[in-house]
Amino acid sequence: MYKVLLLIFVAIVVPLGIWGLIELKNYFNEKNQQDIANEIKDVSPAYEVTAMQLESEYDANEEAAQEKYKGEVVLISGLLRGYRRSSSPPLIIFISDDWLWDVRCRMPNSQVETINKIIKEHRVPVGISPPQPNHPITLVSVQMKGVVGSHKSLIFIELDGCTFEQILRR
Repeated sequence: MYKVLLLIFVAIVVPLGIWGLIELKNYFNEKNQQDIANEIKDVSPAYEVTAMQLESEYDANEEAAQEKYKGEVVLISGLLRGYRRSSSPPLIIFISDDWLWDVRCRMPNSQVETINKIIKEHRVPVGISPPQPNHPITLVSVQMKGVVGSHKSLIFIELDGCTFEQILRR
């Protein structure tokens, strides 16, 4: 009987503990994104690039691009490919012309309402009925301000603390 109770206890406590750690990590990720956005609010960007230009530089020479951009405030622009508001923190994904890199802007929750409005106004139906809110296809080019942070080779280039700056093209 003792072994059964121990097994039930472990089966309940371990998943709850893991879930709690994930939620704690998500809380600090979100807090960190807001802190970064606040820190760079009045900082002039060191670079103004398109998502495709940034991709091209990382594709040509990852080490040189990382040395140039890591930790720098940039204005990045491009067409929206995706939006994951359910991730923590929420993020924007720019359209890519390269299968190797994916440019993502992680943003604080304070930006969600603005981005939701832009997505809703510019969503283009692509035969998906109803359109999936986490994967909108748009014809809108936006400019975001953020800090080039960590990236994972062969997966994505990531900007942190991103805030919406302006719509460039509809």
